[in-house]
Amino acid sequence: MNAIVDYTGVLGGLTPTEIELILRSRLAQSSMTVQEFVPSVVAVCPAPSLPTYKTGFARFAELYGDRRICDISVLDLEIHQAQIRRNGPGAEENSLRALRFFFKMATRAKHRSDNPAMELRVPRRGESVRRELEDDELNQLRRATELTADPELNLVLFDFHLETGARRGGAIALRVRDLDVRRGAVHLREKNNKQREIPCSRELQWRILGLREARSNDNSRDGSAFLFATGSPLTRRRYDTWWAAVQARLTWAREWEVAAHWLRHTCLTSYSRVNYRYARAIGGHNSSDVTEIYTKPSLRDLIDAHDKIYPHLAIGVSLPAEELRSE
Repeated sequence: MNAIVDYTGVLGGLTPTEIELILRSRLAQSSMTVQEFVPSVVAVCPAPSLPTYKTGFARFAELYGDRRICDISVLDLEIHQAQIRRNGPGAEENSLRALRFFFKMATRAKHRSDNPAMELRVPRRGESVRRELEDDELNQLRRATELTADPELNLVLFDFHLETGARRGGAIALRVRDLDVRRGAVHLREKNNKQREIPCSRELQWRILGLREARSNDNSRDGSAFLFATGSPLTRRRYDTWWAAVQARLTWAREWEVAAHWLRHTCLTSYSRVNYRYARAIGGHNSSDVTEIYTKPSLRDLIDAHDKIYPHLAIGVSLPAEELRSE
């Protein structure tokens, strides 16, 4: 006990009993390392979050894999996040969410008593540049999609996101049983396991079912609605390769980083012109503040307003978008 008393000056005047409890707690800390714990965290991670979080877990393990979980400090996490920040605010935010989940599970497993990731600041997002796509731009994107590696699937996905405003995860999770041709609707299951039913034309549903039938003999209604040519289910990776190919052919799409989420913006903006509440329902938003991000006035709206205010300086219709770049 005398050895413990000798530390009172260093530990800010704590009583011998308090110091003893701290030291015993430290000795009792788990020896589990970051790398050893990753598989357990992956196993309990919610399916909608796993594709994003799994990347965050892997990058964290690359830097601190051999360290004990109980030894990781807030400073360690700040150093890690500084490296991730080079890839943009989106990557930094996703990494932070993965870290918070990782240490949340670590505290539940008694590998440490606190969650150091909760002390890190969530990065502020810049205003999104996504907007409603004009008809000419949609035509350009569709033509570029026709020249991708799997145009049959990519074109069906293109029309699905444009008509339904579904998120990428909604398409990936879509099952055959989620299609309701009779009622002209689809049942979406998206992030945080939120579900909603929205309109979807019978023509598009028959296209989805027809392509699936051509690619698989599996008649299960629980099977994925969208399949690769090999018969395997759609993955997030397809979106990356699809839109990288599109951007390689269209300079304006590459500069603006146009991808499937722009189709969602276009859909929700169109619905907002009919009724704002409809746009919110289609988008699956709990807050109208979120819907406003998707339904801000387009350049076309502002030009129309400009031409009414300054008829002598009317801009009129947009000039055609750049032609598709050939091979």
